[in-house]
Amino acid sequence: MLSVADALTDPCMQHAELIAGHNGLQRPLRWVHSAEVLHIANLLEGGELLLTTGMSLARATAQTQTHYLRSLAAGNISALAFELVTSFGELPSLFPQWAKKSGIPLIVFRREVSFSAIEHRLAQRIFAQDTTPIFPPGTDAHAPASDENAYVWACSELAPLLRLPDKKRLRLMETLHVLLQLHFNMSKAARALGLRRQSLYYRYAQLEDLVGDLRGNPELGGRLLTALNRYPRDVFLTLCPLSTPHARSRLAFNPEASAVAITADESLPHPSYFHLAPGDLTYG
Repeated sequence: MLSVADALTDPCMQHAELIAGHNGLQRPLRWVHSAEVLHIANLLEGGELLLTTGMSLARATAQTQTHYLRSLAAGNISALAFELVTSFGELPSLFPQWAKKSGIPLIVFRREVSFSAIEHRLAQRIFAQDTTPIFPPGTDAHAPASDENAYVWACSELAPLLRLPDKKRLRLMETLHVLLQLHFNMSKAARALGLRRQSLYYRYAQLEDLVGDLRGNPELGGRLLTALNRYPRDVFLTLCPLSTPHARSRLAFNPEASAVAITADESLPHPSYFHLAPGDLTYG
């Protein structure tokens, strides 16, 4: 797995300067994200390199800054990086003190850098070093059966998502499925998922980093929607809309048939079909 030390050797980080938290250089790096909001810790999974200009922090009190740093440590981020151009000339002393105490590397850029380029480049390296199998247990990539081949194809299309930790993988697959069915209507998707729009846009940015330009590439969206509908039922039945408490889900299941159609009233107009054997599902 990519470490913070590995990331610092990448050309995209050539202007990075490590100023504190040297004992945390071997922390594993699972994702890279940029954000300016002070409550970002609530939206992180752990293991991130967080990039920020400090725009909000520079105007905050020392007490708020301390709370921000403590929340990031509690959320187990892997490193924190500041661009010292527009907001901070130098970081207050409490920042390096926090890094030394928490063992979280503190990085600064003393010139303007492209956060987007850093995110994309390091995401590529994270996936390149990830050896997590993308096929579900028991799936034979060379099996002749058509259903099996459909699963293999689906896993290949969804590979960037399937390599994520379980919780994040399921959340982003759920979000992608809803967005595709609602043609990227953010208001309806946010309601269906029970999210604030800001949280939905955060997930959408993660999805685009993983799979590419979703809105600008209808063919990609079509392939991904098909792949989501073909993904193995033991995983995908945990996804939206059945698992989304904020969407009023409706289930139609014929015990003699081989498929269920799941829709969400007023939220997901297009049913999603999952192939099941009789008796596989009960719903009360």
